[in-house]
Amino acid sequence: MKLARVRIGTQVLLVEIDGDAGRPLAVDTMEPWFDPLRWYLANGADSSAPGMIAMSEVDLLAPLRSPQKIIAVAGNYRAHLAETNSPTPAEPVLASKSPSAIVGPGGAIPISGASTSSVDYEGELAVIIGRRTKDVSPSDALD
Repeated sequence: MKLARVRIGTQVLLVEIDGDAGRPLAVDTMEPWFDPLRWYLANGADSSAPGMIAMSEVDLLAPLRSPQKIIAVAGNYRAHLAETNSPTPAEPVLASKSPSAIVGPGGAIPISGASTSSVDYEGELAVIIGRRTKDVSPSDALD
């Protein structure tokens, strides 16, 4: 299942992407306390959401507005380590990121000249785990 937060006009929706279309699952109220993904996982599809929408008609947004935690694994991309002359860590290096690190496709990334003298780039892959898990088998991982 591919999920996305999208804006169409003034409405923000959580949609399931199906090819070139999106099936709305939840309407984002934009209240600070409301998370459409958590709402959908707890309640199922919102019957008041509109019908199928063309993905070409929407703006993609960050997948979550305010995640509870973001844990990154650093030093796992060997080509980047080599270009920066950094050693490969013996163990995974975990780093915590703030929710403000999340931007949607094409979103602005503010860089303050006062906080850094150089900027390095890298891409990140985010995985959203929607419920508590422990000892999940590979065959059940996508359930």
